[in-house]
Amino acid sequence: MLHKTCTDLVQIKAQDTQRNPTTGQVTRKNNPKIDSQTCLSRTLIVGPSARVMLIKNIDLSDGLVNGVFGTVCKITFEGNVQFPKTILVNFDNDTIGRKLRSRSICFEPQFQQATPIDAVEDKVMTGGSRRQFPLRLAWACTIHKVQGLTLERAVVSLKRIFAAGQAYVALSRVTCEENLIIQDYSAKAFYSKPDIDISLQKMEPFIATPPAEITSTLKICLHNIQGLCQHMEDLKHDQRILSADIICVTETWLEQNTSVDSIEMPGWTFNHKLRSQSYHNMTQFQDLVNKRHGGVGYYHKDHITCNIIHMPCSDLEAIMFNVQPLNYNYIVLYKPPSYKLTLFKQNLALVMQHFNQLSGGKVIMGDFNDNALVSKSAENFMQQQGYTQIVSSPT
Repeated sequence: MLHKTCTDLVQIKAQDTQRNPTTGQVTRKNNPKIDSQTCLSRTLIVGPSARVMLIKNIDLSDGLVNGVFGTVCKITFEGNVQFPKTILVNFDNDTIGRKLRSRSICFEPQFQQATPIDAVEDKVMTGGSRRQFPLRLAWACTIHKVQGLTLERAVVSLKRIFAAGQAYVALSRVTCEENLIIQDYSAKAFYSKPDIDISLQKMEPFIATPPAEITSTLKICLHNIQGLCQHMEDLKHDQRILSADIICVTETWLEQNTSVDSIEMPGWTFNHKLRSQSYHNMTQFQDLVNKRHGGVGYYHKDHITCNIIHMPCSDLEAIMFNVQPLNYNYIVLYKPPSYKLTLFKQNLALVMQHFNQLSGGKVIMGDFNDNALVSKSAENFMQQQGYTQIVSSPT
């Protein structure tokens, strides 16, 4: 695949060093023994258009973590040195490496979205080290490597399934079944470990006894569901969530043509707002409107009276409602990662002017896509508006 796709291939030999145990002097030397002590390749052959995977954590907060995929777009050199200076990679998710790109200078417009990956050095227990780019060719990868990832589309081969649960892990990576291609299908690939089945049968059912209905209290649940249709069955069987009176959801990923039947739950009423219905300033938000996903909504039990409150034109993915007879008002909102926090706070402040004039209690909840452990900007803004943070630990 490498030679079919790429023409200008570059062979990058790792720079190995070894420490002399007698003199303590470090010298450059090929050391095959290092191979078993580091994930860095002895030789890396890549070129523009090569599919690669990052194999080391570089910056967790920037998404540059072991297992992310991308495409090489350029390899740069400095002077006559044969070892490259950097490799520019377009990652599949454009949010990966955003902070690193903002700190880097790029003079070529076609590479503005490319993230510069530098060589890293691994020190080994024998006293040596290896310097190499933390990349590996990855037109395909093992099921183990994609565990935990969410993919838009995938081609899965079931030919070499050798462990219980592997097939499930592979097939559950994609966001919709239309984007899944299965090769080498075999019913024998789907099986579970017998001892797990036995243990599950011995476990006592974890079904919480519904508490007696108390009209003076209300239980609210907020969940970033990342695809309501895709996780509808999970929602219907999660007793922790179903014990709530109102279930608020963000990132519903619903669209105009979504079937209402596919998101109904007996005994519950659902209201929601699509991403496409949330933005009106097309000059600023056209790109966001064109992107899929987003959206907010809430389920309430049929015996609870919930009334949607009309919001002023806000350019926010948000829905506002009132609950009677407790007379509490709620806003459920979602801020996409690409939505600048400064503009988000500005638009939210306009909505809160209207919201704060309502009688009764007030609660604002949602996913701000803001790391409160790093920045207090969003939290400080809410405090300035007279609100108190309820969440006390990372979610």
